[in-house]
Amino acid sequence: VPRQPHCPWPRQRQRGGHQPSPQSLFHGQRASCWCCGESWRGVEKEDVMKTIEELRNRAESLKDKFISELKPTLDEKDKGSIGKIIEEFGFGVKNNSESRPDFHEIGVELKVVPLKQSQKGLSVKERTKVCLINYNQIVDSSWETSHAKHKLDHILFVFYHYNKENQLESQIKDYYFFELKNQ
Repeated sequence: VPRQPHCPWPRQRQRGGHQPSPQSLFHGQRASCWCCGESWRGVEKEDVMKTIEELRNRAESLKDKFISELKPTLDEKDKGSIGKIIEEFGFGVKNNSESRPDFHEIGVELKVVPLKQSQKGLSVKERTKVCLINYNQIVDSSWETSHAKHKLDHILFVFYHYNKENQLESQIKDYYFFELKNQ
């Protein structure tokens, strides 16, 4: 069921009004909005995407979701909490600093990008880092076999509109699948 444009959840939930059903969003259980009945299933730990098509389908299903629909609470002091929620509860990926791509089985790196409202429309809120490079070892490395190229080969960018007043009302807007070809 598509989200109803008049639905006040999660905005009203913050004010003690409409609330999601008491079912948990976590680990595959369903939850739904009491107002419009929209239903959402959290990602199972075993729901690791096995194909690029599955990953695209998951990204498509997250479009227009509010962060509160993935997880009803967040640590507002943690600058990266929204990205971590999208990674873990949207895609089933734990935040990590591994040199291999997040979806190493299919060679795809996941990057979550916050957008902010500006006078010209939405713009990127902050830089995105894909990986660290050891400058002492880079001269001895081949581009073709480098971990940097491996992470850059396929990147799924997921964009969300950052809501400064209420981070739980930040909304996933879109995604872009980047492929580094013959570089």
